[in-house]
Order: sequence, then structure tokens, then C-alpha cells
Amino acid sequence: GMGIDYRYIIEILKVCDAGSREQIIAYCADKVAKCYQDGKLVPEKVLELLWVYKKDGSRPVPKQLADIMRKNKNYDIVVCGGYWLTDDTTKMYITDSFSESKIMEKLRPSNCQIIYSNDILQTFEQQKENIMKFKAFIMNPPYGNLHLPILKEMIEMIVENGGHGVSLQPVRWLQDPLKEYKQGTDFLRYGNLFDGNIANITVIPSTECGKIFDATFTMDLGVYEMCQTNTFSLRDLCKNNLLEKILKKITDSSFEHTTIKKKIEEEKISGIRVKVNEIQDNGRAGNGGRKSYIGLYQTFLVKDGLIDGKDWTQFIQKNQHSRQAGAMLPYSIAFANEETAKNFIESTKTCFFQYLLLKMHQDIHMPNQWLPFMNDYSEPWTDERFYAYFDITPDEKKVIEKTVKDAKK
Repeated sequence: GMGIDYRYIIEILKVCDAGSREQIIAYCADKVAKCYQDGKLVPEKVLELLWVYKKDGSRPVPKQLADIMRKNKNYDIVVCGGYWLTDDTTKMYITDSFSESKIMEKLRPSNCQIIYSNDILQTFEQQKENIMKFKAFIMNPPYGNLHLPILKEMIEMIVENGGHGVSLQPVRWLQDPLKEYKQGTDFLRYGNLFDGNIANITVIPSTECGKIFDATFTMDLGVYEMCQTNTFSLRDLCKNNLLEKILKKITDSSFEHTTIKKKIEEEKISGIRVKVNEIQDNGRAGNGGRKSYIGLYQTFLVKDGLIDGKDWTQFIQKNQHSRQAGAMLPYSIAFANEETAKNFIESTKTCFFQYLLLKMHQDIHMPNQWLPFMNDYSEPWTDERFYAYFDITPDEKKVIEKTVKDAKK
């Protein structure tokens, strides 16, 4: 009944863990009442309302970001999306959300410029002279393909001029264990620039992100703290010595094995083949509809286009892109007989193979160019055989098996 915008209440419910519905309503009503002074809304108190404490005494990440930037009260801050800093330190607020810009216009201090833009990079170019005057920035950039180009611009305009910054954004580009093997990765594109300008990255697991923001996250986020420094190494942040050891041997041409990618043939149907995927497929075949172990890698045996006497296309989920009966297999590997084909399929269900998948699988593309294809499948490739071939120690074996076990939960 006080006229406060309902969106503020929605934000409270996202971060407040005060108990029952009645308790939350009472809690919010008390907080709302304190946001008014002489019948007028006090923006600073609304911010405090949005950043309410949770039961465990912690605050949501936005407040953590704000606290980092407020260590020095003399900062002039440019904000790029996502955070409602409306005290006197914030001089420019850039967002790609129209509704957010309208809310900010209600809360903004008189000296804060609000900019709504559906092209933030273009806005940076237009506002470059103004932005370079700022001493600090805080941001939650659009994630997609923009978060690193935006970070690059802010580093070049502010950090390299002696300023500071903090941002909440994905760390997947650093977690990719193949980042230094694949061509054109974000790590190779931005790593050298960022390496001397990032002081620390605090990784927030996706499960924790979901609790903080009351949303589903499929990736970890990081709180990036930026200033010119030589004490932090991006290469060491998500380093996996075990995986690097395995990859080094997989890519060593002096050994007899090769990779699955090199054995794949396209648009073939004759003979004994194992269908494999280049793109992650939700279809099921050959195993009664059950996922292949953890479900990342789905293979099945096809003999002259047939599975148990029926066309292979009858064993996959149908959609607008599905192949019709009699079609070629899009990707498959040929084998001399059924025994070797079955041994290959079983090898993809081992803990060792699933560990590689879990660590290297970063998007819908299967990492076939890094998955080993052994030189002989006349005998089964068990975990113990893989461990011996790749010189896996007892402690490394425990890591592999625990990783896979945890992923299956």
C-alpha cells in the first residue's frame, strides 16, 4: 500500500530465505516501511532492502561485488549491467535491459547517467572518452559471446590506465582443459591480455549460483577482481595435472594409439560399424533406452545398416532433422568383426573414458579429436588396462573413480 514497485519485492523473494510465506511477508513489510522517510522513497535504503541477509548470515554476490569496489570511497564507478549501485560513487550505468534501465531511472542519484543499449560494445566506442575518465567499474555483463569482449574493453579503458574493476561472469573459458590445444579458443585470444590485469578470480560453483540467484545455472561463475598485477596466473586457476598428463600421451604421435576423430567416417553404411556422435545426441539405441553410463557418449553397433534386423533409424529419437529409413550413418567407425566393435563400445563405459568425457566435454560438441582410439580391440579395454597404458598412479585412479561416481549422483 506504500506504492513501492512490485519488482523490488520480487528481488527480495529471490534472495531472502527467512522461512515461511508469512514470515517472508512480515519481513518484507518491515523492510519496506524502513525505505520511506517523510513519505518519500529513500534509494539507499531500497538497495539495502534488495541486498537482505540470508539466514546463514551471508549476502548475495551483488553485495560482495559492491563491497569490493567500495573499499575506496573516492572511486567514480561505471556499472555495466546487472547491479543497482545508486550511491554517489556511481556516475554511469550501462545496461542492455530496458526494464532495468527504467527501474534505475527511479533510483538513480542526480549525477548518474543511465544508458540503455542493445549494443554495449558500440556504446563503449561512443562513450570511450567519458569511460576512460573512470577509476573503477563493476559489472555483470551479458554471458553468451559478449562477456569477454566487454571485459577486454573495460580492461583497456580503465585497468590499463591504473584503475580497478570487478565483474561476475562465466569461467568456462578457463575451465576448458583443451584451451591450449584447440585453435582459436577464448583463452588463446584473451589470455595474454588478461593475465597481467586480473588480480584474482573466486570461482562460484553452478550449484551455489543457483542458490544465490534462484535460477538454474549450467556453468560456474567467477568474481573477477581486476587491477594491474603480476601475481596471478590464469593458467594455474583451473589447472588439471592429471588430465594434462593423459592428454600429453594422447597427442604423442610416437605411440600406437590414435584418436576417435581420426577413425570416424562420414556417410557410410556397409559392414560392421559403431555409430558415434560429433554432436551430443539425446537419442537412445541398442541398450533398451538406457543412457550409456553417464549418458554423454552414446554408441551402438550397426551391421549393414541394421540393428537386430531393423533399420538403424528406428532406434533414435525423431525430430525434424531425423534421417529416414535406408539413410547412411552420419558418423561411424568400421570394425573387422562384432567382437572388436563390442569391445570398443564397452571401453567407452569405463571410468577412465567417462572421466575424459566429463573433463573435456564443454559444449554440445563431442571431443572426439582428444579421445583415444586404441590400436587393438581384440581384447576388452578395461579400466585396469587403461590405467596401465597411461601410467595412472593409485592416487590418480582414486581421483578418476571419485569424479565419475560423483557425476552419477
